[in-house]
Amino acid sequence: MPEMTIEERIRKLGIAQRASTAPDAEKAEIAERAERLKEACRIAGGATVVARKIGMPMPTLNNYLGGRDMKASAMVRLAQAAGVSVEWLATGATTPTSNLHTNRDERLLVDVDAIAGAVASALARKLSV
Repeated sequence: MPEMTIEERIRKLGIAQRASTAPDAEKAEIAERAERLKEACRIAGGATVVARKIGMPMPTLNNYLGGRDMKASAMVRLAQAAGVSVEWLATGATTPTSNLHTNRDERLLVDVDAIAGAVASALARKLSV
């Protein structure tokens, strides 16, 4: 079975563009995604930087930042431009995993956090056996 693309995985999760009559839970999910997009833009150096990287008009990006639901293809492009994972932008289920760190100490902190998380998971598995 061929591996699904990121866009196919997002569609399968039901994160395609929805009508404005979305139920409250969906509206909350879209608002949370907009907050993650704001954070992604901040990490990347600003919304203008992200928009320029992918050739997206600022009014379109501003709509997404304001809470308009994104198409899967836009979500993928925005995540790539900001250097964050698509899964984090779409669901918040993972960490942003930005690759835009320019400061060596920041990179080390990210590495230490990742190692600490892996050690904690391994220890929890070992203790539950």
